[in-house]
Amino acid sequence: MDVASPRQPLSELFKSLGDPTRLRILRVLSREELPVGTLAEVLGMAQSGISRHLSLLKSAGLVRLRREGVTHLYRLPDEPEDPRLQALWASIHDWLGELPQAEADDVRLARVMAARSSKSLEFFQEVAPHWDGLREAQYGEDLRQLALLELLPRDLTVLDVGTGTGFMLAGVASRVQHFIGVDPSEAMLSQAASNLESAGFAQADLRRGTMEALPVDAATVDVVLANMVLHHAEDPTVALKEMARVLRPGGRVVLTDLARHEHGWTAEELADAWPGFETGELEDFLRAADLIPRVVRTAGTCSLHRKSGETHEVGVLLVTADRIDTRH
Repeated sequence: MDVASPRQPLSELFKSLGDPTRLRILRVLSREELPVGTLAEVLGMAQSGISRHLSLLKSAGLVRLRREGVTHLYRLPDEPEDPRLQALWASIHDWLGELPQAEADDVRLARVMAARSSKSLEFFQEVAPHWDGLREAQYGEDLRQLALLELLPRDLTVLDVGTGTGFMLAGVASRVQHFIGVDPSEAMLSQAASNLESAGFAQADLRRGTMEALPVDAATVDVVLANMVLHHAEDPTVALKEMARVLRPGGRVVLTDLARHEHGWTAEELADAWPGFETGELEDFLRAADLIPRVVRTAGTCSLHRKSGETHEVGVLLVTADRIDTRH
């Protein structure tokens, strides 16, 4: 039987309020949500004793328990579970302030909370020079990407040009209204379909086509993604004009590609048509395609791998450009 139900004798319910220690516990919890250990520290008592009192108060519906990982946190409910006590609840809060230990408990609570804050500050002060490595080891980069993806409007239609195995689509599929992947390789599209199905997108819209002749109607897409594909185009301007064609007025192209490099072997070993691009060169291509460059900058490096096992670091360019709105 729920001991806080109306069927519980009033004598038992008020008995839970008849102990000075339990009243002190209620008063402290009216100020902070706390675990047993911190309560024991504030009240200067053993944890075992505090736990017994908390168990009784919880059974009476006078405190609530919340689990946060392996930690059990206690707090006062906004209202007691027993409706017969609800009319008295505000008065009980006021009466708790009259406890003779109230002031001393407040001082200890403030000291404990300040020490906890200071300990956290000292930790971050100490690890600041090494935090990037610690953060990456503990959390990786996925959290940042997830947070940034939440900035995307939900009603977008996104096209991924040269989608390959669907890597880019897998990152945005759950956050947009519709997504399309285009690739000239049936094998790549088959792998993309399998990857996206495994990620929960069994009805992925994948189409076979080239970046120079996209199988997408004009002015039907809000964002075009092109991740490391433009350097495979025979004529980048033609490919960019196709991306501009399928964009709605005001739509955006977001692409990454290789910065200009001197590794001629990529033409044969990686099927590259261009040895990367200069930033000014890309800006000219974009303008020729009626796209307005917004960002064209270096954004890190990537590794090019030879069949012999050699690797070479090459700069990566990040580009955003908007379609000119020809209605004005």
